[in-house]
Amino acid sequence: MNTEVIKERAAVPVVLDESHCDTWAHGVAGFRNEAGRFGDAELKLLEEGPVRSRLRITGRYNESVLQQDFILYAGRPDIEVRVRLDWREKHKMLKLSFPVNVVQPKATYEIPYGFMERPVDGEEEPGQQWLDVSGFSPDGGEGLYGLSVINDAKYGYDVKGGDLRMTVARSPVYAYYSGETDEYCEFMDQGVQEFKYVLVPHPGDWRRSGTVKKSFELNVPPVQVAETCHAGPMPLQYEGLRISRDNIIATVFKKAEDGNGYILRCYEVHGVETSAAVELPLLGRKWNTEFDRCEIKTFRIPENPGRQVEEINLIEL
Repeated sequence: MNTEVIKERAAVPVVLDESHCDTWAHGVAGFRNEAGRFGDAELKLLEEGPVRSRLRITGRYNESVLQQDFILYAGRPDIEVRVRLDWREKHKMLKLSFPVNVVQPKATYEIPYGFMERPVDGEEEPGQQWLDVSGFSPDGGEGLYGLSVINDAKYGYDVKGGDLRMTVARSPVYAYYSGETDEYCEFMDQGVQEFKYVLVPHPGDWRRSGTVKKSFELNVPPVQVAETCHAGPMPLQYEGLRISRDNIIATVFKKAEDGNGYILRCYEVHGVETSAAVELPLLGRKWNTEFDRCEIKTFRIPENPGRQVEEINLIEL
């Protein structure tokens, strides 16, 4: 792909006025009343090496400070961003804006165990680990392409045209619906918070970029166990679970609630019918199964190797 995925400056911190909102923003569909933007930016190169480079940008708005570390890894098109926000505003909202350089934009949001396309009309919408905006080049050059934004802590977004915005902080009064405020009121999201997000530019739609797998990599990092050197039966490399198709994701592996064997839960992420082989080397099990579009499947693996793996429902019956 040889195109500018971002139309203009991206990751721009936009401050919005929400003084007309209660805590839950009843009756308010979108937030576009801009009060200002973070400015006085300071740039500092923190790392520059063969593995990665890291650029820190620090901006300010009134008494609030936003620090974003942009990390580029060798051989990877994705950009990891680590954010530290000290938020001091009241009756304000902070969004990060990513103007995607496309026409005919289509916005796709992750929902639990699936995805949903929603209008690009600027309304505030919920999402899970990722949101994608894809479309076509304004000059008619490249085919379909887009940008996925993956995050580990934010669940509100809006898209207007190609402008993808991620909601970072809101500061209405706690539990306020109507009536007068006084000096005892406390405001939400005050103080320091930290989170991460990843920018994933891609040709084609979000399915080609591995967006779903990358979102799990960000949100469910490997568990590290420190050990000393000693002999043991395990090899230097090991896979506890193998699934033959990239669009089948395992989300749960645990002991069964009734103590009878183990539970494995998977789902299909791309919206296509799929045949897949599933293998658990540790238990010496392998079987083939069929997934419908976005289907969730739960399997019981008995401890007795003579009993077959069986498909059960979500409550393990």
